[in-house]
Parts: sequence; C-alpha cells; structure tokens
Amino acid sequence: EQKVCKTSDLQNNEKKVVDLGEEGKVLLIKQDNQFRAIGPKCSHYGAPLANGVLYGSQISCPWHAATFCIKTGDIEDFPGCDSIPVHEVLIKGEDVIVKAKRTALTNSTRVKSFSAKDPNNVLTFVVVGGGPAGFQCAETLRQEGFTGRVVIITSEDTYPYDRTKLSKALSTKVADLLLRSEQYLKDANIEVILKTTVDKLNPKEKSVQLNNGLTLKFDRIFLGTGVRPKIYEAKGNELKNICYLRTHSDANYIAQNANEKNVIIIGTSFIGMEVAAFLNGKAKTIAVIGKSKYPFALTLGKEIGEQIKELYELKGIKFFTESGVKEFVGENNQLKQIVLTNGQTLPADICVVGIGGEPNTDFLKGTDIKMDKSYIVVDKHFETSEKNVFAGGDVVRYELSIVNQSVVNVGHWQTAQSHGKTAALSMLGKTSKLKSVPFFWSMFFGKGLRFAGNNEGFKDVIIDGDVLQLKFVAYYIDNAAKVVAVATIGNDPIATMFAA
Repeated sequence: EQKVCKTSDLQNNEKKVVDLGEEGKVLLIKQDNQFRAIGPKCSHYGAPLANGVLYGSQISCPWHAATFCIKTGDIEDFPGCDSIPVHEVLIKGEDVIVKAKRTALTNSTRVKSFSAKDPNNVLTFVVVGGGPAGFQCAETLRQEGFTGRVVIITSEDTYPYDRTKLSKALSTKVADLLLRSEQYLKDANIEVILKTTVDKLNPKEKSVQLNNGLTLKFDRIFLGTGVRPKIYEAKGNELKNICYLRTHSDANYIAQNANEKNVIIIGTSFIGMEVAAFLNGKAKTIAVIGKSKYPFALTLGKEIGEQIKELYELKGIKFFTESGVKEFVGENNQLKQIVLTNGQTLPADICVVGIGGEPNTDFLKGTDIKMDKSYIVVDKHFETSEKNVFAGGDVVRYELSIVNQSVVNVGHWQTAQSHGKTAALSMLGKTSKLKSVPFFWSMFFGKGLRFAGNNEGFKDVIIDGDVLQLKFVAYYIDNAAKVVAVATIGNDPIATMFAA
C-alpha cells in the first residue's frame, strides 16, 4: 500500500505509470473524477498501456488494439487471451493510495476464472476447429459459466496455438506457440480431439460424423473450420518442396529446408512477404512472384506497395511482378526450377505458395445451411440459418457495422477471436453483438505495420507522412468520402485510435 500522487496531479482521461518502489509499477487512470489502477502492460506482447488509447471504460493496446476494461481488467477485444491485473485505489484527503497484492505486481497477466464442469449438466456444446475462433468460443463458454460438456474437434496434431507467428518466425517450436497448456485445458474440462475432422453435419439430428467413424451428438455447435491454402495450378505442382504454410509443421519444414537454398515465393501479400523477410539472410537467393505490380497492392495501394518493394530489393530480394509460374520443373520428384509465364527460368530448391485460402466447408454439403460462395452466412449473433448451429472466423460472411452493415469475409486472427467470443455468448442465450473492428499487423525488417478497418474496394488513399522513410499514416476513403480504414508504420497508436 503506497501513496502515489495527489488527486489534482491527474486530469480526467489522463493516465500515468506510478512506481510502488521495489514492488513494481501500475498504470493509474483518472476518469470521471475516479481513479483506477491496472497492470501497465498489455497481456498480448507486453506493450506499454500508458501509450494506449483510453475511451469510455476501456483501454486499448497501442500495438495491436487488444482492449481491456479498466474497472475489471478483463480482456474485451483481442488479440491475446489473458486479462490484466487490477488494484485497489484509496483516496485519503487529497492523497491517492494504491493497494496491490505483490503477486499481481510481478505478473503482468491474469487468467480469467472459469466454471467447473457439472456432472448433472447433460448439455454438450461442440466446437469444430482449433483455430482462434474455435479456441475463443470454447474458452468463453467456460469463462461465462457453462458447466456442460465442451468438446473441440481439430485436424491438427496439437492443442490450439498462435498461428500469426508462423510466417513471421518459421522456426518457432510449437510448444512456444500454444495459446493454453494441456493442463489448463484439462483443468477447464475442455476436451480436445486431435487429428480428427468432421465428414458430415446433421443439424436436424444434432450430430456430427467424424472421419474416424464415430458420431458425436451435440446440443449446440460452433463451426470454426478456417480455410485451407489455395493450390497453385501449374504443371508439376505435385513436386516435393512446393510448400503451403498452414500449420506449425509446414513452417518448421520451410525453415529447415530453405537454409542456403534458392527460394521461390509465390504471392505478394502478407504470408509471402513475411516469409521472404524471415528467410532473408538465411536462404541463398529469394525470388518473389506476384500477379500485381507491387506487393500489398489490393490492401495498401500502389504508393506504399512500391516503397515496400524497394525496401525488400535493397535486402537482395528479387521480384518478378505481373507474372506467374507456367511450370514447376523437377528431377527425381524434387523441385529444381520454375518456368515463368514469360518463359524465363529460375533456380528453385523450395517454393512457398501464399495465394489465399478456400473455406473448409465441404462437410456442409447436403445441409440447408445458407452459404455464399462456399462461405457460411451468419446473422449478427453468429448463428447460421440452422438453429443451434453457429459459426465464425475465416469461414463466415457476416455484417460489419463500420461499413454500413455490408456483408464481408475478414480473415484476421483478432477478428476470428472476436467471432468466437460473440458466438459463445449467443450460444449461452446472452445478448451479444460484435463491436470489434478488424485489425491486423505485420513486421518486416524492423518495420511494424498496423491496419485497422475494412478498405475493400477503396476509392482513394490519403497519406500523411513520409512513405519513402516508411513512416506514415494512410487513410483509405470509400465512395461516400468516408475513412473506412487506416494503415500505419511508425505511428502508434493511431491505428488503435481509429479502431476505438
């Protein structure tokens, strides 16, 4: 317990890190003439919340917009899983005193409590998919008081993990990527069935048929099956070392087999560009092939894409833009060369393809679930056209409020977590509506890109700052002259402010 300041030292909506001596630090916030004390770091990657965005009863991380309630410390929007500590504040006269447990000061994260399984509760909620949407749905069910059976079915060979790091750090061990430990999942009574997929869903009978021959009954089900990488259609595409990045095994294989080798990357969006940045200095050569003239053309626009391309070229990475692969050439079933559509030949020991994904929804054939181009259509509660069947993440099309309720498909990690939480609340019969703004981030050569909003089909972009130095804020404008998204490099926390 320690006096940290006078009541007049902070104005309303002001925040300040205060020192509790050797015990640690807290973030003190004054709002509506009330003081709050919370952990000073974001639970996601440890960003200083003093540099974050305070609005209403929430504070958002300056780096990736994870959002916490300043009254409870609970995480309310993602990325990340954990909440942050809250501490007691006492006012004695004009003195502001913080009272904190030492353990809460030394740990910047806090895990929300969850309900125990009740053997008398016969309800079974099934989650299909162990990605961010499925994981968050299952965890939210427990955190919000569900005491029935919770089962996650995942095609992967391990428990849910942070897939965002795969393209940024290919060689990371899966044990370092896990969202929750095996012991945590056991303690929370969340069953995880590994290396298993759903062959068929029967909404009327409330059952799923698994590829191992078993049938599992459910009362409510959440579908978060994600997307699979699109296959590049060209002669020879079955050769060994033509790789697609989806799992931790894929990432580790690429890292192990690209060292001092000739690497070809097909695709100039985030996966391809992040892989190229990671392998730079490790691979013998790196060549990037893309349909567009500049990387990130559809997302960031020409001017920014052109400058990012120049940064990569300065690192020795070659680009073959407005081009494609005519043929993969091999020897003894091993990739050796690629032939471009213009006839040019490039040496290739390993190729990484990142050209988008296709939804894993084949198992829904024969159902009456409303679909749109193989994507599942959900309502504002993330329920499908079939009662008791919910869905979220990369496989859904949903209404996004920030673009006038337009129906969109957004493939971001943070968005998928938000879908999972919203759907879980709906499954429990709690009033739930998505308030999250799409947010993603990337990192290449020390440059941290943040993007908030949805700029699909943007009409114009207004750039404030120096694109040549890759330090800017880009505002994306739609047909109604409204800013619908922002992208920033070197300008935290403006993307978070936009999301707020």
